[in-house]
Amino acid sequence: MIKKDRDVIFVSLDGRIGHEDDGTFKQSHCVINDITERKHAEEIINESEHKYRSLVETAQELIWKCDEKGCFTYLNPAWELTHGYKVEEMLGRSFGDFQPKEIFDRDVIEFSRHMAGGFVKEYETIHIAKDGRVITLLFNAIPLVGKDGAISGTQGTAIDITERKQAEAALLESEERYRELIEGTNNLVTRVDNDGRFTFVNSVSHEVFGISPEECTGLLAFDFIHPDDKDKTEEWFSAWQSSKDENNTIENRQLNSKTGEIHHMLWSCHLQIDDDGSISGINSIARDITERKQAEEEKQKFEARFQEAQKRESLSILAGGIAHDFNNLLSAIMGNAALTLMEISPVSPVRKKLEDIAEAGKLAADLTNQMLAYSGRGHFITKDFDLSALVREMISLLKSSISKKAQINMLLDGQLPTMRGDLSQVRQLAMNLIINASEALDEKSGTVTLRTGAKNLNESEISKMNSGLQIEPGDYVYLSVEDDGCGIDEQSLKKIFDPFYSTKFTGRGLGLAATLGIIEGHQGALQIETSLSQGSTFIVFFPVSGPHVQQVEIATKSIAIGSGLGTVLLVEDEPVSLRFGKRTLEKAGYEVLSAVNGQEGVDVLRKNIGKISLVLLDNKMPVLNGYEAFIEMRKIDPDVTVILVSGYIESIARKEFEGEVLSGFIQKPYRPSQLIEVVEDILNP
Repeated sequence: MIKKDRDVIFVSLDGRIGHEDDGTFKQSHCVINDITERKHAEEIINESEHKYRSLVETAQELIWKCDEKGCFTYLNPAWELTHGYKVEEMLGRSFGDFQPKEIFDRDVIEFSRHMAGGFVKEYETIHIAKDGRVITLLFNAIPLVGKDGAISGTQGTAIDITERKQAEAALLESEERYRELIEGTNNLVTRVDNDGRFTFVNSVSHEVFGISPEECTGLLAFDFIHPDDKDKTEEWFSAWQSSKDENNTIENRQLNSKTGEIHHMLWSCHLQIDDDGSISGINSIARDITERKQAEEEKQKFEARFQEAQKRESLSILAGGIAHDFNNLLSAIMGNAALTLMEISPVSPVRKKLEDIAEAGKLAADLTNQMLAYSGRGHFITKDFDLSALVREMISLLKSSISKKAQINMLLDGQLPTMRGDLSQVRQLAMNLIINASEALDEKSGTVTLRTGAKNLNESEISKMNSGLQIEPGDYVYLSVEDDGCGIDEQSLKKIFDPFYSTKFTGRGLGLAATLGIIEGHQGALQIETSLSQGSTFIVFFPVSGPHVQQVEIATKSIAIGSGLGTVLLVEDEPVSLRFGKRTLEKAGYEVLSAVNGQEGVDVLRKNIGKISLVLLDNKMPVLNGYEAFIEMRKIDPDVTVILVSGYIESIARKEFEGEVLSGFIQKPYRPSQLIEVVEDILNP
């Protein structure tokens, strides 16, 4: 209706019509009510319901209602998108119809609790779509309560979190792979903050740092760096911070806090830069290169030993060759001097001169023996003896050779196992070391301590020896010579075994070079421990040959020159040695035939078959050498008696004759009495 003021109002009519007796209209009564406000309220409600329905029908969330049996009574269209069913296909069906049985069995318990009045908040469950896809849903629900207060069902919302769950699963899988990678690697992985404290460390910390990752957290990374590497690492870190590089590498040593073990680590570091460009820490991966460093050190040691061995081999060949040739000359000098002294009057004015010649020859022979010792080709007459007894026996002879200010302190093992060696060579070795220790005191008062003992050496101990001599693990006796003198600097230590090297003055002799040759000839080794201003210790190791025995006295065999009968063939290429040998043998009563090379010696033997009693055969000769001449002589006379003559020791000289039978050996230089003794022992045993 339209009011007077032209406003439109809604009204309701409630009227009654009256009729005449004949049924015609008589009158009507009407009550008009203004229902404008009610109509406005209904319009608002309808509009609200429309908006609600539009909201529900277009919502991406799953909105639902179900009865007390769990059967759906309302589903919004979003269910069709997630499940693939039409809403009509799902209405009236239980939620369990869209779940795996084991999930429904679990959810029905939760549904029963809910129907008892409980609320559901973020309950996660599984549905199966029409095409078989697994859908993960997150439910929120409240009970439906009637006017009578009874629960008639439930309603709520659900969201499809399938993609989120898949992303979470992928993230977890990725994190697990990352964790396995980090924890499975042999490399140390760390993260430190700007204060240099660990915020993450993988399990390799047990091996490198000696503690667990949890114990590492919060500790300063620099606390585990080897003290000698801290300054270098700090300088590197400062330089890196001032550069624009995000990545950098460094090599340093880390200390295991439990064992003290040192690990050489190669670090690859990356700055952790935040979105605002600030540095919040450093991520690092460190590879343990300890074995590589040890291998490099071993390689360097091997190369150094190899170079030292090559140098010593070259020098030893030179020294051996010189000594051999010099011994040929010394044989004539010493021999002729000795023969002449035997022939002249005791009061002859030349006798003193000849004695000086003989003494000089003896000193020269000692020098050649040192050269042969250095070359490892010294004259070794080996026997078993007690090293302690030898040191004790010789110490009184040394008092005149060492400084008066040097106090000798002896700590000798009285039950030492025996060693096998040449008494005179080992005595010379000990004298060299003791005199060297005395000189290290540099005219100051000090102590030289001599120790002997027995020790089982393993491979690790042998590898640390610095003389370059290689020995096998096993039982050894040792002589230790310790002084509290000036010590040896690093440069001198590298040259200490060079011939004629000395820190005192030039040209002292072979000294420690010969000492090393004697040790090598006895299959021994030498360890040197030294510190500047603290002194030095030289420890010589010799292989054990047997159990302890009483001291072996050194007996001197008397030599008598007899008168021989027979013919001796002397084959010698050095004229002076040839004349000396011939003169010595003739003086002893032998007929002597001579030859100046191997071929001439063979020819002389061929012409005098049956006449020659013995052949003195030099080893190094032109045309045919000693071995070649020996083979040819055996073809002429298989029973020929041959004594080998050489400036080298017997073991070296006989190498060429391996498998052949020689009747004897004599080393140059020799005295007349020695030559006659060897010949007599064979021809007149």
